[in-house]
Amino acid sequence: MPLTRRRMLALTTAFAAAAGCARPAAPAPPPASAPPGPPDTPDALVDWIAARPDRASLLVDDGRGTLVEHLADRPRPVASANKVVHLVAYAQAVAAGRLDPDGPVPVAAWEAWYVPSGAATDTHPAAAQALGAVPDGVVTWDGIAAVMIDLSDNAAADLLRAELGDDALVAAAAATGWSPVELPCFAGEVLAFDAVPPGTDRPTAVLDAGRAYAGDPARRAAHAAAVRQAGATPTDDPTAGLDDPTLRAVLRWWDGSPAAAARQLAGVHRAAATDALGPEVSATVRRHLERALTGRLPAGVLGAGQKGGNYAGLITNAFTLRRADGTTGLSVLSLSGLDRAPYQELVASSAWLGLTQQVLLDPGLRDRLRAAVGGS
Repeated sequence: MPLTRRRMLALTTAFAAAAGCARPAAPAPPPASAPPGPPDTPDALVDWIAARPDRASLLVDDGRGTLVEHLADRPRPVASANKVVHLVAYAQAVAAGRLDPDGPVPVAAWEAWYVPSGAATDTHPAAAQALGAVPDGVVTWDGIAAVMIDLSDNAAADLLRAELGDDALVAAAAATGWSPVELPCFAGEVLAFDAVPPGTDRPTAVLDAGRAYAGDPARRAAHAAAVRQAGATPTDDPTAGLDDPTLRAVLRWWDGSPAAAARQLAGVHRAAATDALGPEVSATVRRHLERALTGRLPAGVLGAGQKGGNYAGLITNAFTLRRADGTTGLSVLSLSGLDRAPYQELVASSAWLGLTQQVLLDPGLRDRLRAAVGGS
């Protein structure tokens, strides 16, 4: 599920405030015998992780000698957090002269990858508005990259994959140590839901479904008409209103979506933050990842970037902090296997975003998180 602009603005305010709220000490998480409350604040999420450590992978490196890891090499589905790979591939293509960032992109080509859902989490209309898109008009490649990150537009990511090719995305991930990489087709993940033909592997079925949809105007029109007939779903929670059998099918489907380890996500974000991809490529990646927090940075911080994502039952976020003293802080949190209640509480509160940000600003919170995962 995309990170909405409303949620992003709320979290950036909390991020800026957190810099002045560090705690010299903090109590340890409650004993394992005490059931945790709802994970609706960063502290409460730490308690929740302490009680269910198998549901979380994390890597926190403050850049100053403190490292907290827990199941950092276990792959988990990462949803839109995967779009950082598309962004690196885009930046590499621009640096190599293979793609003009100001080059025209027909809106029709972008719209071909758009799968309407009628849900409040559908940010494509806002993305189109942000770029001033009109049906017969054009946008730019840099605009496509911008809304892929700022509004987590799925159609933008799928269009970039189609334009750049899988080899470019695989090479982009490998340049940061992320290999092998599972490439998502966001349109296909929706269209192929629970309908992979027998004898066909899921990635092939998903990509085939996405390509067939993008290449068939009649199929797209039929889908849009079906969504209009079903009506809007005015909620950020994709599990709302689902009966238990349907919810189980949805959770099972997304649990099989493209996965990555926290260490792999950390590698690509660290590479961009430290110029390891080369100055030009890294600067382009940072410009997009850090744009949302520009102007809201605490003293001593040059830039802060993040990319997260979630599907029903799973949530991921990766966050970097570039400091004026030359150090770089990094945090990655990936949660999966979430039941309906904790997932809904996390979606409503955005505690997952708050934790990844504040753990690099608040030593007390970082100490609590270390204790929650046994100091591993």
